[in-house]
Amino acid sequence: MRLSTKSRYGLRALFDIAYNAGSQPAQIQDISRRQEISPRYLEQIFQ
Repeated sequence: MRLSTKSRYGLRALFDIAYNAGSQPAQIQDISRRQEISPRYLEQIFQ
């Protein structure tokens, strides 16, 4: 199965949120740093 880049990045971000879940809400800046994805692109994905 082939996934688009947007889908792959979205899944990576969701796994990152699940793996790094804590008592604080997830911040796009933190996810983008850990996954090496542009924060602006992550904002578009999560809209």
